[in-house]
Amino acid sequence: MTPTPDDLIAYRAGRLPLERFEAVDAWLAAQTPEEQARLLSDESATQEMAAIDLPSSAPAPAFVADAGGTARYRIAGRLGSGGMGVVELAHDHVLGREVALKRCRARRVDESVGSHATRLRAFRREAAITAQLEHPGIVPVHDVGVSILGEPAFIMKRLDGDSLETLLDRWQERSQRLDLARIAEVMLRIAEAIAYAHRRGVVHRDLKPGNIIVGALGAVHVIDWGLAGMVSDGTTPTKPVGSLLITSSDTSTTQGTFRLGTPAWMAPEQSGAVPPDPRMDVFALGGLLMALLTLRGPRAPGAAGKNLDLTPLDRRGLPRGLVAVARRCLAITPAERYPDGDAVAGELRSWLGAGLTQAEHAGPIVRMLMRLRRSPRLIATGLGTAVAVVLVVMVLQWQQAQERAEAVQEIAELDHSIDLGSKRSVGEALVRVTTLLRSHPDLPAGRSLHDRLQAVEESFAAQQLLERHQALLRLLHRRYRMGGPWPGEIEDLSQALTAIGYDLTSDHRRMAERLRADRLCTDVLQTIAQLQRALVICDVRDPLRTTLPALIREAAPTPAWVALGDLLEHATLQGHDLRFGSGPATDAVLTQADTTDFVLSCFAAEPRLVRAAWERWHEDTAAFWPRIMAGRDCVDRGEWRLAERHALVALGAEPDSLWPHLILAYVALADGDWENLMREADAARVENPEHLEVMVLAAVGMARSGRLAQAQALIDDCGRADLLQYHLANDGHPMHRGVKALVEAGVAVANVPPRSGPLVPRNAAL
Repeated sequence: MTPTPDDLIAYRAGRLPLERFEAVDAWLAAQTPEEQARLLSDESATQEMAAIDLPSSAPAPAFVADAGGTARYRIAGRLGSGGMGVVELAHDHVLGREVALKRCRARRVDESVGSHATRLRAFRREAAITAQLEHPGIVPVHDVGVSILGEPAFIMKRLDGDSLETLLDRWQERSQRLDLARIAEVMLRIAEAIAYAHRRGVVHRDLKPGNIIVGALGAVHVIDWGLAGMVSDGTTPTKPVGSLLITSSDTSTTQGTFRLGTPAWMAPEQSGAVPPDPRMDVFALGGLLMALLTLRGPRAPGAAGKNLDLTPLDRRGLPRGLVAVARRCLAITPAERYPDGDAVAGELRSWLGAGLTQAEHAGPIVRMLMRLRRSPRLIATGLGTAVAVVLVVMVLQWQQAQERAEAVQEIAELDHSIDLGSKRSVGEALVRVTTLLRSHPDLPAGRSLHDRLQAVEESFAAQQLLERHQALLRLLHRRYRMGGPWPGEIEDLSQALTAIGYDLTSDHRRMAERLRADRLCTDVLQTIAQLQRALVICDVRDPLRTTLPALIREAAPTPAWVALGDLLEHATLQGHDLRFGSGPATDAVLTQADTTDFVLSCFAAEPRLVRAAWERWHEDTAAFWPRIMAGRDCVDRGEWRLAERHALVALGAEPDSLWPHLILAYVALADGDWENLMREADAARVENPEHLEVMVLAAVGMARSGRLAQAQALIDDCGRADLLQYHLANDGHPMHRGVKALVEAGVAVANVPPRSGPLVPRNAAL
């Protein structure tokens, strides 16, 4: 936005309101120094500018002060002055109170227009920054306006008291010093005010005794925020407020045209164009603390930059904690100082509370002595405590003797009353004995009882772990019993074996030795056999197909399990099941109930297995797998009523299992009973929705029930057209009946090359 000529004239005269002033000031800052000087000194140049974007009208100032008349603030006299402004006593006749009015000095005869305009900018910025800092240690700004001559001005609270500079001079003349507690309290109030400003992102940059007002009643205020800067992000230097011409009355230093602070008190890095940093104020806080302790500042008269004289801090009698704080604040390198005023305030609070600071690095003995020194009551308390301790020790020794005798008696009673067969009784007794041994570790009877109870508890824990492992394995066995093979079966079985401590990639001989002694030997062997069946059916080419049968043989507890290992090692496929074959192993494996049931669950139906199934259900009428084997055999031979009877008996043992529902679905297919076909197929799909054989039967039922589109979608989504074509072309498995019925019901099967495979898609990789 380009200012109008009237804007520039009002800017030079200092009559623009603050918001308008900042807008024009930002535009001027973007111009070159030569252009700034021309615009601010040559009135004819301003007439050449086009007035765009910025309106020339401006609201009236908030107040106008004069020495009498009708203005709200009436000037009553001068309170002080500085290089940039004058502070006058004013009377607020509206509220009936005395306030301080600070106005910008009028333009001097030898001062350029540009310098005067920049000073106006700095003055207004001081008012804006101070007004944002609401803290008891910072003078509040009540109002902004202009004086009777039109200079910018703002109203502040009137402070009663003297500047710290005046007080230091007075104490030096009288060789008088404040007591240490008062020094720390004054510094704490200064540091808290600066810490508040730092939290708001403001750095004072001109802390010195002349800018600290100490009231008669202890109030401390930080004033003169004219050089304050906002903390930047560190990527580009933040320029100081403005450019000033330096006269003999101005003791602040500059670099080029930038005013940075007072040489005697400012941080060394302020002599360069660096961004505002809270550690600049930390340096000045160290200088103020040094002045209060020694009545001398950190630099000799006329010195500046890195030329510090800290030898007065070596004087005897000064508190080490405060001296250490001052030295750290006055470090030449900013990184070695405290990060901000809040850290300095924390150190001062620590010294006031305990006489210690972190900068002092005091040892534990010094810390204790300082606490005693600051609190004489602790000495008397310590003596009283020592006497009390002696008495307490005597009483405690007597009590311990009594408690030891009671503990011996309680341990003897526990030893006779514990029920070693009850886990709860053993646990409670072990907790009690452990508690007694903590108080009386030298009881032999207690230690012996503790060891015995711990051994019993460990046996309980081992039994509990054994039961969890058994439950995990039997859950997988039951999953196959309820739903047949499932996706990820190989991974689940392998992970379960690993979880109970059998890493199938390790040496199988050592595994077999451990397995023979395992109480879960039979459950583990059945899981390994189930894994071998899945590997063979999925045609997984893996060394485990040789390792697992060898592991079964070597760990087998009976000849029947040895035979099962041999049988699985040489097993081949017959449709979707394993072929039973012939040989000595086929006879031996059928001599034991658990190995017989496993063979009946995963080998294809053939006469010898059907006979074994008949023998098993005569021994155990509730046996599940013998009925399933017999039912499957009847389906193959078309004996539907007998297949139905076997399935119903098996259904009584396992009402939710897929296998009897699958047999009953084939019976319903043969009977043309589409309603029963749908019911049985849906019941089987609850347990295994991805079993292809069940999906085919369900699709037949859908198509025959008038839901051909739904049936077609089910078959298309399964993505197994190659296997369906295989069974359509090959008889010998009940699925041939199902696929044939599917096509007859009007469901199309994609014409792809036929290929055999597992009925359930799975990731067979280990």
